[in-house]
Amino acid sequence: MPVFTCDPCNSTFWSQESYEAHFTSQLHKRITEVGTRCVICVRDFPSAKAFHEHIHNSARHAELLREKKLREKPQAKTQNRGPNPLPAAMANPFVAPCHQCNRLFPSASDLQQHLTTAPEHDPNYQEPPPPVPGWIANGVVHNPSQGFRNKSEGPVWTWFPERSKIRWDVLKTLQRACHPLEELKANKVQTAPYTQAEILGLSRCKTCKGFRKDLDTYSLCVYHPGVFQKPKDNPNGDKFYTCCSARSHMEAGCSTAKEHNFADPSPIILREAAEFEPSPPADGSGRKSRAVALDCEMVGVSNHLNGEVVWMTVVDYVSGATLIDTYIRPEGRVNDWRTRVSGVDASIIRDAAERGKLLEGGWRAARNLLWQYVDAETVIVGHAVWNDLKALRVCHSRIVDSGIITWKACGMHRQWGLRALCYGMLGVDIQQGKHGHDCMEDTLATREVVLWCLAPQNYDKLKKWGDDVAAEEEIRKLRAKEWGKYKQNEKRKEREAQDQAAREKMEKENAESRRKRRTIADDDMDYELECAWEMDWDPEESEDGGVQIF
Repeated sequence: MPVFTCDPCNSTFWSQESYEAHFTSQLHKRITEVGTRCVICVRDFPSAKAFHEHIHNSARHAELLREKKLREKPQAKTQNRGPNPLPAAMANPFVAPCHQCNRLFPSASDLQQHLTTAPEHDPNYQEPPPPVPGWIANGVVHNPSQGFRNKSEGPVWTWFPERSKIRWDVLKTLQRACHPLEELKANKVQTAPYTQAEILGLSRCKTCKGFRKDLDTYSLCVYHPGVFQKPKDNPNGDKFYTCCSARSHMEAGCSTAKEHNFADPSPIILREAAEFEPSPPADGSGRKSRAVALDCEMVGVSNHLNGEVVWMTVVDYVSGATLIDTYIRPEGRVNDWRTRVSGVDASIIRDAAERGKLLEGGWRAARNLLWQYVDAETVIVGHAVWNDLKALRVCHSRIVDSGIITWKACGMHRQWGLRALCYGMLGVDIQQGKHGHDCMEDTLATREVVLWCLAPQNYDKLKKWGDDVAAEEEIRKLRAKEWGKYKQNEKRKEREAQDQAAREKMEKENAESRRKRRTIADDDMDYELECAWEMDWDPEESEDGGVQIF
């Protein structure tokens, strides 16, 4: 018996009549025209079969659809501004798209109301000009052209027209670029709350100082029993181990033990591990952003391992609109402001508090503010974003990291700086200020780098950049190796010169000591002879025939 298959709908039919009837069905029209997205639940499905089962069997979908019908008000009579006929294939009870605005509507009536009332469909409508490149941070307007050196003309940051199809394409490309969980875990991203085994893996060996998660429990413990210190006779010299004269922690230990001596995790590690929480689940309301760019600046705080967030900026990835840009008052006592990097000091925090622009409550308040725009389905874009999420104690699994994209492009596991990426890819110099980094600048720069890397027209450019960087890295390693050999030879010559100078100094001191002893002996001899002449004593008359000693 022949089998008939509809590939777009992923459906199978056993007769030609049912197969031909399927082409006129509402499900086939919806799949071919719109896709497999349910706007009621805000979910995408991999196949038409899965979407069909969701529509007819999902209790959640039925509940949301019932609530929508209860909230739906009678449509007001409006004047038709132009001939915008509604295609018959779009008239279905689930979703109706407007291809001109790239928007989805839950019903044909909603789409018809949009076509007749939206100003974009007015024949006399003119789209407003794009805004001036710039952004508002803490009440101050920042212009990207100030303090930047761009190789090419035009605005620094990419702006997409509102209601343009490219926004939808950019979002879909970003969602497909999310890193797998294994890749995120390998790059220190915490995708779920800590388990007991992961907390136990944070304990360190007292002898070799390694973490349990990175060591084999049954392997030998290789360590240095000596102390890593500077030479006592040369305070400016290089540190070395007193046991084997090794001059680096990276050199293999000189002693071994049969097993590791792991200590219990410190109370600070246990407390911070317990504070991690996952992002809230998607509620289907559509109020949360689908993709954001995140950057945080941290300061050193007592009783914290990696510092605490003091400045947080969140930007919508697609539109570039600023969602969050605020200073945060740290909970603990600040022992290092890290102003050279964070761009924040005590005076800035006091000024923000006086102006009412300071968020109280520490990292917990910052995390709650972030969760007003981010849920579990939101894609977070960042550069080495595991640092930011760790400071906020957030577990997230939908992440696109510019650092991971770039090291995969060049084929080597190395974290490139954001400034180097912006200059190498975009021809833009950032972080030129003398007072530390600008969190807003870093956020927009990260967004720009990811946009450039994921753009289809830049695939070949990204590959070429990766090849060039890999070649430069190999040359740098060779030069570093040669430079290391040169420095070793210089240090060896310096040590030999020091040893030669010490030997010459010692020989000189010994010669001076011998000279002094000879001088004393000669003086004693002269004194004895002088005494003998004064006493008219003849040496030849002495019994021993020598000089008489008095």
